Amino acid sequence: MIQSSTAASSSAEGRAWSWFFRIVISGAIIGAYLMGATVTAQEQHAHAPSPPATGEGWQWNLDGSVVFGFNYQYRKFRDFSAWESQNWLMAGGARQVRAGTFQMTTMLSLEPWSIADIGSPQAFQTGETFRRAPLIDYQHPHDLIMALGAVYRRPWSRGTWALAAAAVGFALELDAETVRRGLEAVRPAAMRGVVHRLRDGIVVLDDSYNSNPAAMDRAIEMLRGATARGRRVLVSGDMLELGTYGATAHTRLGGQAAAAGIDLFVAVGPLSRRAFDAARAAGCESWHFDDSEKAASWVAAEIRPGDLILVKGSRGARMERVVQAIQAALGADEAGGGH
Repeated sequence: MIQSSTAASSSAEGRAWSWFFRIVISGAIIGAYLMGATVTAQEQHAHAPSPPATGEGWQWNLDGSVVFGFNYQYRKFRDFSAWESQNWLMAGGARQVRAGTFQMTTMLSLEPWSIADIGSPQAFQTGETFRRAPLIDYQHPHDLIMALGAVYRRPWSRGTWALAAAAVGFALELDAETVRRGLEAVRPAAMRGVVHRLRDGIVVLDDSYNSNPAAMDRAIEMLRGATARGRRVLVSGDMLELGTYGATAHTRLGGQAAAAGIDLFVAVGPLSRRAFDAARAAGCESWHFDDSEKAASWVAAEIRPGDLILVKGSRGARMERVVQAIQAALGADEAGGGH
């Protein structure tokens, strides 16, 4: 009877260990799969630029993680185990306020209630303190509020940059006349914010060298705050090399143009078709052209006295053709132009 009891006990113990290893292996496989899916999602999220704030109202971003399960940590002399949930939530909002952007961010967690008071069992975890006591073999829970902040950003105007440059000059003990001559001699690089003042009060802002969502956001802010005798016109070429975010970026651009009160929006290139559709749907007068050559001839014929025209696009869109067509139609810059 003793041998039979021992054999039965050994068999039961063997079955228990067999099931234990099955559960561990299954858990490892499921965990590896979920971890791979999480990493992939994080990589995709990291490559997608955060959407800029527009005049349409608040733009919100949410990101979080919730893990629930039984935490078992094996030690030779003492086991650690607990049912628990590790979790966190990040939230952020942004919106345009006048010529700047107001942003709020926070990071929260329910771990003060979903993890034991002493913390989460973690074998060999050392070097941290919680409630003024050292933690050994435990990971402390996150606080309810881990981050909370707000910031207001406003891009510098050219006048502000000039004041900053003058301050550096005075710090280097340059006299006022030298600083004045230096500022008057400043000329932007070709196609990088060059101002062309043409006849009939027409002003062309040539920023056609390159474009991306962040730069276009600032350009629209500048155009919205500018004073024009006539219309404020945006001629925008494709923003290239954005990958899967390209479609979203161009749709957002059209909404931004309409929200900024642009009087005439000209979209150039196949990707910009989405910008054209979004701007037109929002009530902005909009036109679309397949390439900059077709857009150039139309814009040069349609401009009116007093118009303020911003021309911008990626290098591959060749948006300088629009600027050249306008100059050809109206002649050389007037005195004080080309700055």
